[in-house]
Amino acid sequence: MTAPTHTIFSILFILSIGLLLGITVNPAIAFFAVLGALLPDSDTEKSFIGRLFPPLSAYLERKLGHRQATHSLLALALLSLVSAPLAIVHLYWWVALLSGYFSHLIIDTINKSGVPLFYPSSIRAVMPKPEKWRIQVGSKAEIIIFTITSILVFLLLPINRVGLFKSLHYIIKDTPSAVADYRSWADEYIVYANVEGTFNISQKPIVSQFEVLGIENKNSLVVYDAHADLIYTVGTDQNTTIYPKTIRCVKGESIDVATKRVHIENELLGNLIDHIPKNGQTFIKGAIKTTDAVILPRDPDIYETIRPGINEIELRYARKRDFESVEVSTIFALSGDLYLRTISPKTAGVAPITKLSNFQTNIFANAAMPKQRVYTTEIYIHNLRNMAEILVSEGQHIQVGDLIAKLYYDNETQLAIEEQSLKKMIEKLKAKTDDISQIFITEARHRLKEIQKEQEKHKIYSAFNARILLIRVHAVHGNSLTIIVKLLVNAPESKPAIPEKFAPEKRAQNEAIFCEFF
Repeated sequence: MTAPTHTIFSILFILSIGLLLGITVNPAIAFFAVLGALLPDSDTEKSFIGRLFPPLSAYLERKLGHRQATHSLLALALLSLVSAPLAIVHLYWWVALLSGYFSHLIIDTINKSGVPLFYPSSIRAVMPKPEKWRIQVGSKAEIIIFTITSILVFLLLPINRVGLFKSLHYIIKDTPSAVADYRSWADEYIVYANVEGTFNISQKPIVSQFEVLGIENKNSLVVYDAHADLIYTVGTDQNTTIYPKTIRCVKGESIDVATKRVHIENELLGNLIDHIPKNGQTFIKGAIKTTDAVILPRDPDIYETIRPGINEIELRYARKRDFESVEVSTIFALSGDLYLRTISPKTAGVAPITKLSNFQTNIFANAAMPKQRVYTTEIYIHNLRNMAEILVSEGQHIQVGDLIAKLYYDNETQLAIEEQSLKKMIEKLKAKTDDISQIFITEARHRLKEIQKEQEKHKIYSAFNARILLIRVHAVHGNSLTIIVKLLVNAPESKPAIPEKFAPEKRAQNEAIFCEFF
């Protein structure tokens, strides 16, 4: 065969090997394959490589003859030994050199004379056996072979760059193929999923490109819609949010992926926001233990990134925005291990996080304090007319005995006026010593105590040392409100006694709170 035919066939041969071994053929690999394919014809001055080294080719042709020793497996073995240092420099270059040499031997078997493949044996390898079907060098048949080989190279080149299996995935467009492609690219590149399908619940059609965040299981992917800032699952399982008619993964830009391990203990879940890197996209996975009762609104067409359980909350690709709502940020985590996965483009110049780091905080940490129990609890205050009757605010620290609310009642104004009158009358009569004045003072003080008892019935005091997390309307009953106050409490591990500073009437109204939460 002529040099052009050997050149194009060696490229086809190395592309085929690359497809089988998963090796992408680059210009350097192709060069060594072509070089190997031309070397066997160094035994004649008429060849392309023979004209480059005329003394060597003349000597070999005179001593050995054309298509003799250089066209054998023995010559291939000698070349592998002589070129072994190339394998140290780059293994694929060495493989390409030997593959190109072997491709020359294969295609020369279809020549009229064949090749002495097992030299020094004189038996020549030919294919096919009838001579009339073999090809004359430089004939029209060789031109046809060259043309067909060129077409195959043109077809295989893009397939080699993508990969054989990925090329099949491109055609199949099913979920297992998309999962396999994502696995192979996820550590170094952003992976996008081109999806055409329907939402499982609403049956609304959707055609879009999503960023793939991870694998839910072997039949579904977790994807992110950057435009809507929503997360879905795409796959064939019945629990996925989107069922794909077709799905195909494509490789995006190069990325840095940084993973940070976080241990959280006696901490509000909203405090995680302080530990989310400012650069890149961060998604959080893991679980925390909590005694808080958590009820979150759920859209069946959207992936549940925060999933409440029994005394546990699972985070599944949760983002910063998920912790900004009051319902989530005020969840009190007893303990848990979370992983923050931050994705940033390599071109952003942001140094990746390479160390696994932990943080553990305690809002009430103090070495001198006795062992404390930190938890969240809720107080329900009934029969409010408006929010102005609440005397505290979110974020405020309160102590045991602090006034939380003062409820309005029908004769409040009348009793307040009577209280002021009695106090003034007592002050006037104090200077008098006669018996009648003392009787009036005694009666006034007795009435004043009754008024104060009535007033205390409508005051709500704190039974905790705590921080107020939120104040919300819980229910509306006609003209009255029920308010829920969520507290982050710092209390001794043992059951506390009801503070003696409360008067008996105060103790009676607050005892229910103590009994309920201790």
